[in-house]
Amino acid sequence: MLALKYRLRPRWGIELQYGYSSTGETVGNAGGFGALLILDHGVRTLAALGTLEEGPLQLGLGPALYVVRVVDEPQGIGGATDVSKLGVVVEAGFQHPRNSRFFVDLRAQYRWVGSVTIGPYTASLFDESAVLPVCAVSFIHAWFGIGVGFRL
Repeated sequence: MLALKYRLRPRWGIELQYGYSSTGETVGNAGGFGALLILDHGVRTLAALGTLEEGPLQLGLGPALYVVRVVDEPQGIGGATDVSKLGVVVEAGFQHPRNSRFFVDLRAQYRWVGSVTIGPYTASLFDESAVLPVCAVSFIHAWFGIGVGFRL
């Protein structure tokens, strides 16, 4: 995640965030050695948070634009499906040392993306096929990160 923060007052600030979360892979097949269906999925996040700091602790809350991407891996021909959703980010963090140009940043976020309708996806091999029909999938997830920060 990349975050840019501006302090409005000693304890209050606004922060812009951009990041990508790989939310996993869905695998299915038809029969024992039949068609293999592999879907790789992830979420890009662009968020604007209001932040409150108390010592090394930080809380944040704000709206986010999420772009959910689903890629049909073995087919490759269909490319990727992108779906945009509005949602919310709730964050708790810890920064140490507090008054240094460089610092360690620990964060935990709850990213409320909501459900996205995906599909249908089909993989065929000879006379067998694996099908994932149109369905709603929840992409709500938690995110944890540790990194190094730099204050200007």
